[in-house]
Order: sequence, then C-alpha cells, then structure tokens
Amino acid sequence: MVLDASGPGADLASRLSREIGPTVVEPYLFTVATMSRLTYHLLARVPSGRMHMWTETGTYLSPETTEFWSQVTTVRPVLRTGNQRGFSAPKA
Repeated sequence: MVLDASGPGADLASRLSREIGPTVVEPYLFTVATMSRLTYHLLARVPSGRMHMWTETGTYLSPETTEFWSQVTTVRPVLRTGNQRGFSAPKA
C-alpha cells in the first residue's frame, strides 16, 4: 500500500508502517522531484495501453467516478525548471 507521507499524511504513514510492517506500507513523499517522476511514469503508460480508466455503464455514475473525471478534465500539465513536470488545477 502506498500512502502520501507528506504533510499530515506523514504521521499516518509512519504509524501504519510500524503496525502493518514496512514490506506492506510504502510511504510516498510528494515533492516537486517525486511528482515530476510520477507524472512522466504515468504519461508513458497512456499511449502504451498499460494504463486504463474504468468505465461505468448505465445512467448512474458514482460520486467517485464523477469527481475523478471532473479532476482529470480540469487539470493542466506544467513544465517547470529542470524539465520537471507537474500539474496545475484550478482552485476549488
């Protein structure tokens, strides 16, 4: 399990790692560099067909699906100094 270990998530990631074990819990520290690396990895998987988004059928879309697609369609890529990539989203 990968947990956000930046900011408020650090305490939870640390406690879960102690309780469940470091082989199960992987704390992930979000920084400009790690976010850039994650962005490049995700973008590389899209055209190769190794990343797929789920599809719900019927007329009902779950709140999670609606929120996911809302965020995906409003976020914009950002190229930072040092060829680092990131995302920018409008303020809620």
